[in-house]
Amino acid sequence: MHKKLKQIVESIVKLGESAVPENLWTAHELLCDNIFSKNICLKPAAIPLIMPTIMALLQSENTQLQADGCFFITAITNTPSTKEKEYSQYTVAAIPKILALIYSSTIVVVDLAIGCIQNVAYDYPKEVFEIIKNKNGMDVLISHLESTSRNVSEATLKIFISLAAENSEISQFILNHEVLAHVNNLLNRVPSIKLYTTELITKVTKYPEQIDSVITADILSSILKFLNEGIEITQEIKIQSVKIVTNIVKFQPDYIPNLMEQNIISKLADNLGCK
Repeated sequence: MHKKLKQIVESIVKLGESAVPENLWTAHELLCDNIFSKNICLKPAAIPLIMPTIMALLQSENTQLQADGCFFITAITNTPSTKEKEYSQYTVAAIPKILALIYSSTIVVVDLAIGCIQNVAYDYPKEVFEIIKNKNGMDVLISHLESTSRNVSEATLKIFISLAAENSEISQFILNHEVLAHVNNLLNRVPSIKLYTTELITKVTKYPEQIDSVITADILSSILKFLNEGIEITQEIKIQSVKIVTNIVKFQPDYIPNLMEQNIISKLADNLGCK
């Protein structure tokens, strides 16, 4: 670390330790001007030293500082590294503070906080899940599925996709918190939200023991309609719908007669080419 950068980092650390709000804002400006740019950390060597200051930003009462604290953590997750999991100890350690921000009444803060959790969960689903579980954050996270903000809804779905894909125990924990109760509403929103919702159900139905929950949740009719001709839907959504039905047929053959009554098997055959 060259002399000028070292001096800047030392100033950031000192200002971040101060109890004076104006000093924390100055530290934030130094981070913006010298350490972070274009969604990455330009000076990775500084990350271990500046993390306490970023943590202070996340715990600030200033919503702009909270939001930028989330941005800095996201930027760290995007920063190229030469070692596997090089920055994980820092990004994962920030999740409890970021999780607290999803209770915020400021939508920009919620948006950036959930987007940040999404990025970390993609790489470290087990670690993020344990934090969410231990902090009793699952219910409030689920409540953001039907946010009026499309970004928040999409990022929340992506979090659950990453978590459910990790293992059946995590997926079951999510189901136990009644995530499926929101599916029908989500399937009536914009195509991107429809897609992420069907991706989540695809992940869940890869676990045979959880297919009954999907069937009894009364959501299949909303998913199966995507296989109908004349339905204006993206190819990606149709592909996920085919995967869901295929999983059900594979793991729950007793449900096949029901699918045949709805003419779904023939529709599945017609759509297998898109899988």
